[in-house]
Amino acid sequence: MNTTWEPERFANLNRQLGECLELTAESPKVEELKQKLEELKPELASLLEYPAKNAQHRTALEKGTPTINGEQYKVSTDFVAEATKLSDFLEVDEDLAAALVHKAVGYEKRFELAAGESAVLLYFSEREAKLESLRTLFAGGASTGVDEGVRTVLEQHASEILSSTLKASSSMFPERVLAAINMLQGRQTRVSAVLSGPSAEVPYQREVVEFVKTRIGEERKQLAMLLFVIMRDYQLNSGELLAVVAWLRSASVSDAATLRLAAGLLVALGTDEGSEQAEAAALDKVSHLVRDSAFLVRLNAAIVDEPWCDSGLKGVVWLQWALLALFGMKRSPGFDQLIGFREDRVEAIAEQAVRMGAYRCAADYLLGHRIDDAMEYELADEFTALQQQRADTASAVSPRYPHFDDVSEELQWQLERSMEAMLAAFIGRMSSLVRRMRYSEEDALYQAQQSAVYQTTQAEPARRDTEALFAWVTVLYTGRADAALRFWGHGEPDDRLAVFVRWGADCREQGMVRAYFGMLAALASGAQASVCAHEFMSGGGAGGHRQTVNQAPLCSWQALFGALDFYAGHLRPGEPDPLAAPPPEIPDAEVALLRAFLRLCRSVVQHSVVARTAIYDSTELGAMTTMFALLACVVPVALKAALLDTVAAFGALDNDLLANSGAQADSVRRAVDEMARRIWAQLEQSQMLPTAGDGARALAVGRGSSGARGGIAYELEEVEAAAETYPETRAFVRLVAALIHVPADAVGVTAEAASAASASASVPADLGSAYRVPGVGPYVSFVLDSVLLKAEQRAYRVPDEKWRGYALALDVVERSLSTLDLSMFVGTHATVTSDALRELATHPGFEVAVRVLCGSRLLDALLRVLDAGVDAVNAGAAAASAVLPALRILLRVLHVQTAVLRGAVPALAEADSLGFALNLPRSLTTLEQLLLSRRESVVQIAALVGAVDPHVSLAAVRIVHILADSTVFNGVDDRVTRGALTLNRMVSMIDGSTDSVRILHAFITSLEAEGGDDVEGDESDDDSAAALRVAVVDLLLANIVSSKPAPTIAHYLLGFSVSRPAADDLPDPAQRATVLHTVLDLLRGDSLLARQPRLAERCYHLVHRLCADPVTSDVALRYLRARETFVSTQLRAVPAAITTDRPRATSAELHARAWLWRTAALELHSLVLQDSRPRAKLIAEWL
Repeated sequence: MNTTWEPERFANLNRQLGECLELTAESPKVEELKQKLEELKPELASLLEYPAKNAQHRTALEKGTPTINGEQYKVSTDFVAEATKLSDFLEVDEDLAAALVHKAVGYEKRFELAAGESAVLLYFSEREAKLESLRTLFAGGASTGVDEGVRTVLEQHASEILSSTLKASSSMFPERVLAAINMLQGRQTRVSAVLSGPSAEVPYQREVVEFVKTRIGEERKQLAMLLFVIMRDYQLNSGELLAVVAWLRSASVSDAATLRLAAGLLVALGTDEGSEQAEAAALDKVSHLVRDSAFLVRLNAAIVDEPWCDSGLKGVVWLQWALLALFGMKRSPGFDQLIGFREDRVEAIAEQAVRMGAYRCAADYLLGHRIDDAMEYELADEFTALQQQRADTASAVSPRYPHFDDVSEELQWQLERSMEAMLAAFIGRMSSLVRRMRYSEEDALYQAQQSAVYQTTQAEPARRDTEALFAWVTVLYTGRADAALRFWGHGEPDDRLAVFVRWGADCREQGMVRAYFGMLAALASGAQASVCAHEFMSGGGAGGHRQTVNQAPLCSWQALFGALDFYAGHLRPGEPDPLAAPPPEIPDAEVALLRAFLRLCRSVVQHSVVARTAIYDSTELGAMTTMFALLACVVPVALKAALLDTVAAFGALDNDLLANSGAQADSVRRAVDEMARRIWAQLEQSQMLPTAGDGARALAVGRGSSGARGGIAYELEEVEAAAETYPETRAFVRLVAALIHVPADAVGVTAEAASAASASASVPADLGSAYRVPGVGPYVSFVLDSVLLKAEQRAYRVPDEKWRGYALALDVVERSLSTLDLSMFVGTHATVTSDALRELATHPGFEVAVRVLCGSRLLDALLRVLDAGVDAVNAGAAAASAVLPALRILLRVLHVQTAVLRGAVPALAEADSLGFALNLPRSLTTLEQLLLSRRESVVQIAALVGAVDPHVSLAAVRIVHILADSTVFNGVDDRVTRGALTLNRMVSMIDGSTDSVRILHAFITSLEAEGGDDVEGDESDDDSAAALRVAVVDLLLANIVSSKPAPTIAHYLLGFSVSRPAADDLPDPAQRATVLHTVLDLLRGDSLLARQPRLAERCYHLVHRLCADPVTSDVALRYLRARETFVSTQLRAVPAAITTDRPRATSAELHARAWLWRTAALELHSLVLQDSRPRAKLIAEWL
């Protein structure tokens, strides 16, 4: 086996594959790819097999004469020690280890690790690239989105690898993938043993060994995804499919590879009839099975007769197998004879699969990626029902399945599609089984209730399979807009799913009814589905069950609001009477039922303005009056939270709602704004948050308040704090946020202009004016003082709940700032009126801005959120949800602070007719000045540039840009000097931190991020990696100017010497990576100018700026001339003609060429002065 090794062979192959997916077969790059695939095909087929340790090679290495890439070397004893240790740790041939160490020597400074540790990183980087190349190859070979000629090339090579065998084994490629997954599991166990053993036996830094352990786990998942792609896009032979089934039978569901292989098996056995193409594929599978009757029998035995490690997973595979068998019996004559049983046996298998826990595994495991904290809370009763889905032999409640947070979007889509197909086929083909099981359960539950009444012993707990089925549907469709239209009979010739929905309306048992309402809520997601659900409920569930003749059908809006009104009337608080009986309570089961009903109402009104208006304006239903009446009663916190969330749904305005409204978007916005104002008035009238107080007519801005003493404040401090969970408070904060609509012309908190905002039409400026200082300030102050600023002081039963509270509170803060209109203080305007000043003083956004600029606890809270760090953000921790809004709030304050400090505050201080006394903080200053004493926070912001989420990274880049522009951070730090230079404060903070290398690499990674066309959207579009790359280069350009003494943050990031930026040479890329190297790499490609002309323009501008600046000119020109031959190469590479007809792209391309030509002129002038005629001739010839 080959013992040679070169870095980035497979990384380059993967790049070639990615490029060719977008080309046609006529491109010369496709021919280059064919040659490369032929060259690397043996190594691709060998997967992760590398030559094992060799005694002869070990002897040669110990003598100091190893063979490295086919050539014998004489090496030092240190080299021998490193290579020997590497061979033992990686369990590879000594010559291969020597080749790795030999290549890694050039990466020591770049990685800031020893040669052996750098070799470990390079080794696993190439392994990762090899697996990614295989996946791209197999997926591209089956993709209809790829040019037919290119697809043929990829499919040919994929098929050859798929059928390849190795000398050491006769097994085919898919079986080798399974073997590699098992092999890596043992390898990971051995690495874990090293880490848990004595420290002296850990061969490298613990962080490096931990990295190896993590990478091995990632490789197992990559291999499983590779096999998933093969099972999805290619036909496995009989032995390979049986091998997958055998692997899954003994697999643990806690193994991330199990989920991926289970998804592949379900696809391989799936019979999706949703389209002609899908049905043809299903028939092809059946035909493949019929051709080999012996294989069919063996496959049936492997699935049905053999024991499985997890009964639920077995149940899902059984159910899929039963559906495939039933499909085969109906479409392929003689299928039942080959398999050995008929349709009645198929139904028995399906029923047994259900009893094993198929629903539970499907909903809680295969769809586990859809279950977030919000769903866990809302569907707690449904998950309890799923846990009661157990094998007949089990006596205890089944444990929950593990959920994985690293499921790719590709796998998520396939799992959801497979579950949709399985669910539709099961309900459609086995409706009689579904009905029979429900009726049996209802009888069993009735008998259990009778046993409880007469105190007799119940032999076995009743099953909850029908609830579990409804829960499966709920998890699958929650939040997926219009994905469930089939269940409403929308465009379906077969109405079996719609019949299933109508059939469920007849459920009588309370748990089933609750789960059914939860399912309807999920099916109502989306603009069209919500209208269907509203019509269904308005029609009484198509004639659903009535509890009595005079009552409304159970599935109707009248039943929901009638039940709420009933409890509001019975629980209405009255005068206290010590002799009276205790107030009645709502039974827990009824609370759960009402919550499910409210969730359905929420889902409908959230997506349909028609339904929202009809329910809100209905005097018969009295929806708002009833809900606020019940909120005033003593009811469980969970029910109050559901009521508040439902009220919020009526007042909420989101982009999806407007997008679905089309030409009616403006009228919809006006209607919802008006509805929100009415809800504000009802909320104020309810005094759920006491705001009347003592009638004081004074406003203290920026100081906070002691807060209210009743209502929601009381329940927060006395009820929720004692229980250490805060659902009602979170719902109240969501309500406040939902009622603050961001206007259509406001571009958000990241807007650079202070005037780029307008007041919210949903917020009444005169709210409560009859008895207090007007406005919604008390509600936002409650969010700030009682929720946000006390978050760290509270105890939490679930630690992540703290971060959910932070995120919700920061959403209110962000919305408040987004609607703060300061245009009156920008430019030259007429005198500001008293009414405008009054609205400004009472605006919650002004309160927020002043609190930040006076250095209050709000600023500390925002920076505390950022202390969660970039690792938490990239790991998807709960803290990540709060980091982005915290950054955007700081960014908006930076943009508006001048207007606040120089315009708003002086105007308010001089005003004398506000109608109330106004107290402002004595000390206000810029945010830059406040951050100067919080150096660690500045470093954290810079480190967040390395966030995977481009929105987080972009906000961090923009904050760093503003700070670097300020005189505060651009001034010198007298405490730090480098040689004869004094560093500016920004460079001093970053260079002196322990995260300096991480920050440098964060900027490099941001520039390397793939981005699309950067002139397609608006200039302010923040939704792409292209905007991030442009922002990074803009930061560099802004800090290579004569007005800012070197070294600035730009010099630091570009790799110029901090002590002698005008003299010391730039580092070699192999020694230390810099942002300049990345910029040059971008320009070296042949697609940047065509795909991202704005970025290309700025990159060429940056190069010119470096060549023209007095500080950097000599160093930059010397480097570009010696290492890159930049100018002559670029002049020849840039196309002679403009390649686009789009005006903005054309302008960017012209400017890019202009900057390149100006750089060429500088270089030509420099070469002539140096009398370097050969180099000058190359440029002159092109000119």
